[in-house]
Amino acid sequence: MKHKKFVVLGAQASGKGTQAEILSKKFKIPIIGMGALLRAESRRKTPRGRLIHSIIRTGKFVPFQITNKLIKNQISRPAARRGFVIDGYPRHIVQAKFLSQIAPGIRVILIKISDTEAKKRIAGRRVCAKCGDIYNLIADVPKRKGICNSCGGRLVLREDDQPKVVNARLKLFHQETESVLKYFARRGELIEADGEKTIAEVAREINKKIK
Repeated sequence: MKHKKFVVLGAQASGKGTQAEILSKKFKIPIIGMGALLRAESRRKTPRGRLIHSIIRTGKFVPFQITNKLIKNQISRPAARRGFVIDGYPRHIVQAKFLSQIAPGIRVILIKISDTEAKKRIAGRRVCAKCGDIYNLIADVPKRKGICNSCGGRLVLREDDQPKVVNARLKLFHQETESVLKYFARRGELIEADGEKTIAEVAREINKKIK
């Protein structure tokens, strides 16, 4: 396999994180999750962390200067020398062009789902307040209601999964990401997969298209 540098994009709850994990295991390369990086920064209570926290709460995008620096730091690490999978970045044409400069030849995978399906999935999503494990009240039900299987922590609706925030983020995703997809399509680096299929079916479609 020539290309081991991937980006997985998609609306909220498209399953991009799951497919990123599958690629990571298949090629033995690390996942760089923008959402996880931003949430980690926001928990540090630094001036930058507080800024990120306030932005995430409103569903808006974090400034390019911050996201670009986080990504560059991650792909410069020794663990990423053999390749990497980026989850949830770039979301804007400025970020896309920056990524092309620091990681030429990257393959961009779009997991496509409808807004209706995204909202349905998000409504049932819960996260452990203690360890961060994610559940779905329809597809991945915890053994005990409201309790994490792994650590016994309380399951909560994530702040950025609140309905108003979800609507804002979906709107921004369509507005901002369209130019990103066109950019990578023109470069012959865009792959699309039907995210409303089963996890295994989506993975097979991606695997077929990246060969």
